[in-house]
Amino acid sequence: MAWDPASFESVDCAGRSMERRPNVSPDRLTPETRTSSTEASNSSTLSNNSNKASSGRGKATWPEHKKRRNSSSGSSTTTTNNNNTDNDNHTREPHHKRIYRRDKHQQPRALMPPKESNRRKNASREHRIEHHHHNDLDDWLEDEEMDESESISMDDVVDDEDDEENDEELDPDMLGGELGLNLQSLRGLFGGGASHRFRELHKALRRSAHDAPTRLLVLQELSEALSVATEDVFLGAFPLDALVVELLWTLGGPEPKDHLVSDRHAPDDDNDDDLAAVLASTAHDAGESEEAQIYACRCIAHMLEALPESAHCIVRRGAVRLLVGKLQEIAFIDLAEQVLQTLEKLSVTHAPAIIREGGMLAVLQYLDFFGIYVQRVAMSTVANCCRHLTQATAKRALEVVPIVGQVLGYSDTRLVESACRCVCLMTQKMAEDEQALEQLMSHLLPAVCALLERGLGNETNSLPTLPNDLYTDVLDALSQAARISTSLAHSLVEHHLVSTLFVLLTGAPDPTVVVPRSALLQNFAMHSPVQIQAAVSLLQDVLPPLPQDGIFDTRAYSEKAYMQKWRRAERAGCKIGELDPSLDDAPVRRQSASALKRQRAAETRAEAQRAWPHFFERYMAQLVPVFLCLYTASGSLQLRETILTAILRVLYYADAATLDGQLDKRAFASFLAGVLASQEHVICVDAALQAVELLVSRMPFLPLLLREGVVWHVEQLANDDVRERDRRADNHEEVPSSSTSSNSGSAPAPRFRFRAKLVHERLKALPEDANVAAARRMVHDLEQLAERVLSRSNLLGALHELASIIPRITSFELHVSGLVEALYECVTEDADGIDSVNAQSNVQERRALLRSALMPAKESLVACLHASLSRLEDLNVKALGGPSSLTKHLKLRLVPEETTAERLPRPYRSLTVSIHAIMTTQALHDFLKPKIQLALSPNSMSGLSGMLAALAAAAGRPDDVPRNEDNADDDVDMADDPADAAGDDVDVSDDADVITDNVAEHHHDNTAGTSQEKNLDDASVDMSESGHGADIEHTDAHAASQNKNEKSTQHRAGPSYASAAQSSKSAWHLAFELNGTHLPLDATLYRCLEEQRLSAGAADIHTVKYKIVPGPPAAPSQRSEQVPMILPAHGFQQTLPNCIPNDAPYARTMQLLGALRDLWENDLSDDVFVNTKLSAKLAQQLEEPLVLASGCLPAWAMELPLMQSFLFTFDTRLRYVQMTAMGYARLLSQCDKTHMDDLLTAMSRLPRQKVRISRANLLASAVKVLELYAKGSSILEIEYFDEVGSGLGPTLEFYALVSREFQLASLQMWRNSNGASKGYVPAGQGLFPAPIDDTDPFKNKVVPLFYTLGQFVAKSLLDSRIIDVPFHPLFWRAVLARRVPCTLEILGIIDPTLSRSLRALLSMPSADLDALGMDFSMPGNERILPSASDTNDTRVTANNVNTYVQAVLDMSLRDGISQQITAFRQGFDSVMPLRSLNVFHSKELVALFGQSNEDWDESTLFRTIVPDHGFSGDSTPFRDLVCILSQLTKEERRTFVQWLTGSPRLPLGGFAALQPPFTVVRRQHEAPLKPDDYLPSVMTCVNYLKLPCYSNREVMKSRLFTAMHEGLTSFYLS
Repeated sequence: MAWDPASFESVDCAGRSMERRPNVSPDRLTPETRTSSTEASNSSTLSNNSNKASSGRGKATWPEHKKRRNSSSGSSTTTTNNNNTDNDNHTREPHHKRIYRRDKHQQPRALMPPKESNRRKNASREHRIEHHHHNDLDDWLEDEEMDESESISMDDVVDDEDDEENDEELDPDMLGGELGLNLQSLRGLFGGGASHRFRELHKALRRSAHDAPTRLLVLQELSEALSVATEDVFLGAFPLDALVVELLWTLGGPEPKDHLVSDRHAPDDDNDDDLAAVLASTAHDAGESEEAQIYACRCIAHMLEALPESAHCIVRRGAVRLLVGKLQEIAFIDLAEQVLQTLEKLSVTHAPAIIREGGMLAVLQYLDFFGIYVQRVAMSTVANCCRHLTQATAKRALEVVPIVGQVLGYSDTRLVESACRCVCLMTQKMAEDEQALEQLMSHLLPAVCALLERGLGNETNSLPTLPNDLYTDVLDALSQAARISTSLAHSLVEHHLVSTLFVLLTGAPDPTVVVPRSALLQNFAMHSPVQIQAAVSLLQDVLPPLPQDGIFDTRAYSEKAYMQKWRRAERAGCKIGELDPSLDDAPVRRQSASALKRQRAAETRAEAQRAWPHFFERYMAQLVPVFLCLYTASGSLQLRETILTAILRVLYYADAATLDGQLDKRAFASFLAGVLASQEHVICVDAALQAVELLVSRMPFLPLLLREGVVWHVEQLANDDVRERDRRADNHEEVPSSSTSSNSGSAPAPRFRFRAKLVHERLKALPEDANVAAARRMVHDLEQLAERVLSRSNLLGALHELASIIPRITSFELHVSGLVEALYECVTEDADGIDSVNAQSNVQERRALLRSALMPAKESLVACLHASLSRLEDLNVKALGGPSSLTKHLKLRLVPEETTAERLPRPYRSLTVSIHAIMTTQALHDFLKPKIQLALSPNSMSGLSGMLAALAAAAGRPDDVPRNEDNADDDVDMADDPADAAGDDVDVSDDADVITDNVAEHHHDNTAGTSQEKNLDDASVDMSESGHGADIEHTDAHAASQNKNEKSTQHRAGPSYASAAQSSKSAWHLAFELNGTHLPLDATLYRCLEEQRLSAGAADIHTVKYKIVPGPPAAPSQRSEQVPMILPAHGFQQTLPNCIPNDAPYARTMQLLGALRDLWENDLSDDVFVNTKLSAKLAQQLEEPLVLASGCLPAWAMELPLMQSFLFTFDTRLRYVQMTAMGYARLLSQCDKTHMDDLLTAMSRLPRQKVRISRANLLASAVKVLELYAKGSSILEIEYFDEVGSGLGPTLEFYALVSREFQLASLQMWRNSNGASKGYVPAGQGLFPAPIDDTDPFKNKVVPLFYTLGQFVAKSLLDSRIIDVPFHPLFWRAVLARRVPCTLEILGIIDPTLSRSLRALLSMPSADLDALGMDFSMPGNERILPSASDTNDTRVTANNVNTYVQAVLDMSLRDGISQQITAFRQGFDSVMPLRSLNVFHSKELVALFGQSNEDWDESTLFRTIVPDHGFSGDSTPFRDLVCILSQLTKEERRTFVQWLTGSPRLPLGGFAALQPPFTVVRRQHEAPLKPDDYLPSVMTCVNYLKLPCYSNREVMKSRLFTAMHEGLTSFYLS
């Protein structure tokens, strides 16, 4: 039965519910719950049956001392831990009701769930002591104990002839109790205690060898004892081997030799009654034998779990053969299930033994007869076995291949995951045997390709999808198979795997669809680089490998080969490029026999692939363009190398007709030019030169190579050594020989340098035709056109001519012709360079002229500029290993300064520590200061008490006052804060040896915060209803305990170790220096080394000196940058970061792109101006957490996104803000947690500040909350009075409601077109501040509200909360000091009515104007404009109407809003740097904090909404819901989203960006109610919609509308 999420609601996941929650009925129990209920009833039944059966056979009693020991011993299995009762009852029988006998008709207990063993271990470690506090429970236990004593006598089973008196006399806790040692633990070490009990159980098994009922009881006891056993039990004289022999004999193994013959019970022939009893007993034993085997098998499983090393003994005794035999002929299903669980544990360490015995087939042959949990166990066993396959055991794997192929199509995710792992491991193990691999994959490929189509392609159904890392493993396995076998590669193509991977790489629904470049970039960002690498590798391996001769022979392009060709050409009197390659005497590679065999196989494969229908054509047309874009967007060298290899293969093996018809020649030539220009790696440049040589030898490609600059770049590479020698000669430097020159930096390596020389010579030798001549002429024509644009003579004609040829211009021609420089000067500078009104007018006229003339070719011009920028830029990425750089450590030697060393003991004069490089200097300070403080204490004592006393004395407290342990360290939460760990994880070496432990330190967020907030992490605060919600009542534990201590306990002990170490009364601190340079306390250690150009290698030890400095440490430097006020509209120059020199070859191109974006901002989408390469580089740089946390970003990565933000995608810029402007802890929380240890994980955990407020005083409460907590590093969480909901949902609703409150018309904050003072300001055009001046009565109210609004917006961005404040784009331009011209056109955008009125005044006759009698006041109020006092004019006349209009414009767009804008900036900057918003465009900020377009298309909803737990994509209720949602109006959408998430709008990206994803689950109904009687409900913390299965769509819509409209008022517990 499907899981019902309704049963998992809690206060932490506040669900909205419109009806009373029904109780969970038995038919709605989960599989685990049903199992627990069944087992509980079975346990009760078995207990009763056991008592009845035993009472019929006579009564016996337990020994009295046995009862005492079992009731008192801490290790006894007759007691349980009360805390674990609820967790354990459903997995095993209660230990206080031990079962000694089963009824022969009772089935054994079901197979234990997988978590039972862990629970048992935990219960054992907690000593399993149950504290009973009720007399009736004690009486009940006594009655149960009496029933046990009456049920059976164990005097002949358990022998206990000693230790009784000792057990009564010795106190188990009297020996070393404080040290964790007691008699019980020592007994386990020296052969007593639990191991003694197991020896007695072994004796009982041996004595009851032929007494089936007694043996069954002993096996039950043994199973129960082993289920709670730990490794400590096996430390003593545990009879492991003897117990294993006995258990295996029970399972059908050989009988132990030490069984007593006298114990065999033979019937007496002279007594018919005895004979009948024996026959009856034999029949009973036959029934109980199967149960005994179950318990024997369970005992083995418990042994393996408690001590995995016992597997060696178990396997050595032949257990695998017995267990496999039980599966080959299943007679008892419960036994088979237990055998499977035992084999799974053995498969972890002894899989080869299972494989040899045919266990893989035995495990799977009856797979469908078992339950889902047992099927998972079986598949997990086979997956473990596949890890140990060899060529000798490959046939065993082939036996299970058909079954594994069937499992790949099952609906259970865990089964499919195990089957995929089997496929991957089998492929890996059979890689060397092509025949076996083909036999294996022929059965699996259809199912695997269908699985990939479901997970990576467009196929959608109810079958499960897998984790991304597993898909990556499957792609790697298929890549290996395709590389080895041609037939398998053909099968992959036939099963449309190439189309599936095309969908993965592009996100396109159809391979025939042309995907825009922006969509490709967005799709790349959605997938992990590892998965992209695996997909491209598979596409590469489908093609035949490249040969090792010809142009791919590196020896033929060495210096030696070049010199031989040069001498040969000199003898022949020709150029090197004119030599006949067939007569080449250059050294060639002598291939081995295996290499020749591989080459022949590759040629055979190529011939076969040419016969595949349209294979190379589709590959060339569909995949090569994607490869070109992916190469530019990726910064991974491995991926780039794989892409180039795939391209070379298809170029080499495709015929000339395919190349000529399917290859985009211009795009490919531009790509080659970019690779050659960047020279990022030797392999990439070498591959590009090989591609050039391939193309010119197979098709007429020279004209395009000339026009795209490929020939020019090849010539530069070929002549680099000549230029280098000339430079050295001019500087009188030593000129090294080419053979001794090394490849360093961007200098070309000798290998491809001589390849470049040979390619250049061959290009020069190619015959020239009319196309080549036209290509050479193009640059000259463009140079003349650039001169005409610069001279501005007939500018319009020159621009029209340029527009006609721009689509045909290449990026190389545009750069070298000077057109970039000419166009930039045309749109930014005047002719004479004079900054005047006329000059500005001329510039604007030219800008308008250029905008209209080049409009038809605008996209082509921008694309050409981007291609030039990508080819010319040389910005480097600082790579330290990606997310794994978090684990980087530094070794530091801490040495005191001379004056400080004289005061310290000798061991403190040289301490060597190993510490995370991402730690700050403050970590060293907090580690070292307590130790020095202790050493300097006059009354220093040894041990922990001495340290505490010293610190207490240093803090000014008496050290003889007893410390209150209950209230100590109230200000430190060790669960969330690793502050007290400072110093504990660092080892100190007296002789300065290297220490490898870590320093643990609590790092505060870089964001400024008050000391009060730092002491309120994870606190809870009530906003009282008195005083309009402006009073704060602290209810956190720290404040409460502090007030309590101050009032009632004046003589309690001083602070804790941590608080004393950080006490402000410790009036000194440590200052650190490295090579004479002071180390700031807030700087990371890596940054300190980086600034001094020191190595940060693992083997380097750096000496850091420290000294004692009086007084507290200086506070960290705060941000001092101030955003300038609104600038007047002047100048069109584009400012570049200082890191980009003005003479850089790409500087002018970058400036022209910025100028054109300003010119065509409303005509072209932002995606057109995104540079793929730079955006990919920045994304790669942001994956370096050590560089980010240390503030060591390259200058371009820090400045370019702020000044030229249009070059980067929005997702990359948002990531930039998250990783650079939100503080240290939030940066760590954004990083990949897989590379973090416990310390870094603790440091990345963000504290939470809980506040309870009243809905009735929302805005006043918000102002107070932001005043107290906005500046802190804690995440704000909101709760409401009289409501139980908490967590994400109420918090999002708080932000949504406060967003609405800021739009109240009564606040007088915004321009209001309708002039109403009640209700909300209409935000159709967006919110823009209403102008005020110093005389405005609302000034003192409005300006502080803008400050609070700035805090509110910044806090929402900092905490990743969604707000809904529809700002106008011009508001953000004003906030960020961008150009806001004070013109009527701009005013018309904000207030069309006022703009029309002012235009009417300007055109009004003077008589009519005088008749109006207008004064110099702002329209809409009576306040006189400031300009009236300057001109002494009080009336508007024809003479001063222009002055009046300009005064209104200045007041509306600049002077009247400056105070509000300044307050908003200050409020925002108090929470996070305002400068970081410069990476966003104004329209993006509007969408980020307010209005945005949301995609509610039906296809989008089907793709983004997750049906789960009772629903699938084909379920009728789910499809009805999607249809209803797609037809909602805009207001209904906002209502639904607020009901679902707590916020009225979706994040940027719509439902696809919603986290957690929108999930629809089925809500069960209970009789006599029907589904139509229920309302749907939501869980806002996880975005769950619980939907009943309504009878039709109309009922669903009605019930949904009722729930979402009436469920918005508050949060309640479902």
